[in-house]
Amino acid sequence: MSIVPSPWLAFGAGLLSFASPCVLPLVPSYLSFVGGASYRELATGNADRRVIVWRTAWFVLGFSIVFVAFGMLFSRAGYLISHLGAWINPTAGAIIVFFGLHTLFDLAKVLNVERRVRIARRPASVVGATAVGMAFGAGWSPCIGPILGTILFLAGYRGGSVGQAALLLAAYALGLGAPFLLTACAFARAGGVIERLKRHPRAVRIASGASLIVVGLAVAFGRFFRLTGSITAGGYRLARWSAAEPVAHDVVFTIVCLALAVPGPAVRLAAGKRAFTPLNAAFGIAMVGVTVSLWIGALDLGRLLGAWLRFEGI
Repeated sequence: MSIVPSPWLAFGAGLLSFASPCVLPLVPSYLSFVGGASYRELATGNADRRVIVWRTAWFVLGFSIVFVAFGMLFSRAGYLISHLGAWINPTAGAIIVFFGLHTLFDLAKVLNVERRVRIARRPASVVGATAVGMAFGAGWSPCIGPILGTILFLAGYRGGSVGQAALLLAAYALGLGAPFLLTACAFARAGGVIERLKRHPRAVRIASGASLIVVGLAVAFGRFFRLTGSITAGGYRLARWSAAEPVAHDVVFTIVCLALAVPGPAVRLAAGKRAFTPLNAAFGIAMVGVTVSLWIGALDLGRLLGAWLRFEGI
């Protein structure tokens, strides 16, 4: 069975692409254009949030379709690259390291060439929003090319199936699209975060480039895909431990739930603020529900996490 990188890696790559200097500054413009509202209406909360979020979701679907299609096409490249034999890991790693160096130092100007589709009229329907998203995916791919190229290359060079490549690029699209949706849901708050991030484009470039170089070196020396094998093995061990030691399993995960739920309210109390906000109260209730489910035998987190880890290591 071929091994492809974790969808979580692709999701993280999507987040980095969103924060890139060529996407982040234009997020307000895209939301305004797709949602049919002015920047002032977005910032003051006077726009119809349901319309903005709904059309943004279709915008995200549009570029997701393009990226998944790219992944399915690139998955076929694995059969050609597989003829490199023993040179496959060093060659793949070198290409990814080059992507990282380009992100840091802008080495190859040709990679920055882009073709944007100009759409003069605002989309008046979800079909129009989807079309704008597809134009974004096709036209801006060179802008986020080093990161997207790395995910595409990893999807193809190990000869993974079309389904595996599609999953990987869907995870990348979700990583890029989730911040769009979160920003659409709460633009008044998210707008301030975007403005702060826009003031640090160099930090984003360094983080993106360094991440690609680390991945490239891991691939070149054959370490990257051993990690996915270790993840799979860990999933099996966790599931076996859960079945063999049910009491220890419940105690450990109860402690984990408490460790996750308590710090937020405790920090707020220490700062002289009200302990519970709607968000951390809901999270605390969820952790209590998980704990109760563990002890009444309705939930086996070890088996659930084990299955998830095995999925991550496919």
